[in-house]
Amino acid sequence: MNTLHKYLARDLLKATCISAAAFTLLMTILGLFEPMRKQGLGPRQAMALFVFTLPVMMSFTLPIAAVFAAALVYGRFSQDNELTACRASGVSTINVLKPALATGAIVTVLALALGNFVAPVLAGRAGAMFLSGAKRYFFNTLKRKGTFELDRFIIRSDQPDLQNERLVGVVGVIKPDKNEADDKARQAAAALATAEAMRSAAVTEDERNAADAKIREARMQQQQAREMRHRIEFGAAATGHLTGIKTTPEGDIYVGIYTNRAIHTDTETFSLTHLRAGGFELPPMSNPTQEKVRWYTWARLLRTVRDLTQHVEVRRELRGLRQEISLEVFSREFKAAIDAGDSYDGLESDDRSFHIRAPKAESLTPSEVRLTGSYDVVGQEKDVVVDVFRDGELEQTVTARHGRVIAKHSPVQGRTLVTIELTGFVQVRYADEPNLAPVRKHEWTQAGLPLPANIRAAQETISLADLCERPAELTGNQSIIDRVMTLRDHRMPKLVLELIAEMHERVAYGASCFMMVAMGAALGLIFRGGQVVTAFALTVVPAALVILMVFMGKELVRNPETPMLIGLAALWGGIGLISIANGLIYWRLSRQ
Repeated sequence: MNTLHKYLARDLLKATCISAAAFTLLMTILGLFEPMRKQGLGPRQAMALFVFTLPVMMSFTLPIAAVFAAALVYGRFSQDNELTACRASGVSTINVLKPALATGAIVTVLALALGNFVAPVLAGRAGAMFLSGAKRYFFNTLKRKGTFELDRFIIRSDQPDLQNERLVGVVGVIKPDKNEADDKARQAAAALATAEAMRSAAVTEDERNAADAKIREARMQQQQAREMRHRIEFGAAATGHLTGIKTTPEGDIYVGIYTNRAIHTDTETFSLTHLRAGGFELPPMSNPTQEKVRWYTWARLLRTVRDLTQHVEVRRELRGLRQEISLEVFSREFKAAIDAGDSYDGLESDDRSFHIRAPKAESLTPSEVRLTGSYDVVGQEKDVVVDVFRDGELEQTVTARHGRVIAKHSPVQGRTLVTIELTGFVQVRYADEPNLAPVRKHEWTQAGLPLPANIRAAQETISLADLCERPAELTGNQSIIDRVMTLRDHRMPKLVLELIAEMHERVAYGASCFMMVAMGAALGLIFRGGQVVTAFALTVVPAALVILMVFMGKELVRNPETPMLIGLAALWGGIGLISIANGLIYWRLSRQ
């Protein structure tokens, strides 16, 4: 009996290994390795990524390979009349199937281990490997396509130079935001309809004139909406240098570029984040290995269910809101100092500090304050003034009619940076040359200044859990409070369903391996499916049914509109059906 079991186990092992190797190699090459190679990874990086990805793919292909091997081996065993010989020798059919059942149990354990422990760890390493090749990917995409497109933003370079990390002939393009244009068109249409109704109901001449003015304004807005749909803004620079590629803990990849001059458009500066004069950062690059719930280990799934602030989407959102709170605090403190007639001296960089004074300050956004000059009671002009100190001593004084102080978070540098911009009759006076005439400039910019240390320290004290639970205690900004409430009351319950669905799907898929292997072996004996085509057909039908119901049930569980019990019933229903089918099949075989 041991000889028979060893004989069957050896054939099962050989067929399973060959099938798993073939399926895994095919899925890895077509699904990830070849696209990554084409996107610019070097041979060494591509091979390392290939090695990391193989176990990940095997967690999906191993159960199918085991089912295929069981149907093939037992089909051949039955077709060659070896089953008849065993029965004639008094060996029961159930005894013959024991190696298949043992194989199914082993495959189940391996599938659960790969899917819950090995694959998530290796997927994280594959993500780090892709990050190390992100620079090559960026330059190779520019070289191959001529452009690099992210969201509405397009970068074009005539000569991308990877070796020197330089771009020659940089052009930045901003495509029209059609959603914004559509919203503006709808608002204009509603305003026009209201104005026309007012015109029809007007009785006096003044009422008709007021209605006509509103009609003209609404039609002007409609024209602006039509222009927005087709307006493409662009700016250019002679050269650009890569300032860095940075990843966030959530797996987003950001690219920073420094050009020999700032790229401006007609309506906005192309720099989404001011790094320094001429610097800008692109929206996040797409990362195929970006952190997903699918790549959470089982322990991390359990921790995330208990504390949803560890979920990648929740963490990204709350960190962004925490940064907004720090920007708001800085802008409020800055404006309060200016309104009180004091000098704001909280901005420092290396050995320099900046003291800012201005007659008037106006908050344009929570992260931007506009400074303007004015005239005193005797008509004397009062400018915006920035005193620059080096090592505690005055180095230069810059005056201008207007100015802006802008705070933006830089994902590339991983911190919030402040930019001081002065425009309008800019004059620079140097303290060590008091007798010389001031230097006149069109504009003066100082960028890359860190937030004051006290604001950075206060930001770090805000935990994500506290922000999620008690936003009103941490900020008075109703917009931030509303977004936290929306996240907590609407999106987070959906994410809980996503986690529950992922956990049930993993366990169900692992448990189904045993059932599918057991059925594949039994069907191979019954239908004598020794031929490859027959064995494959016998494999596909039950396996496809179970896998389809598992993944369909997972989607139903994730859908908040569907009761969870229905989704779980569908997810586990396939395993229930195949268990019943196995019970009937094995009952029939036990009687033979």
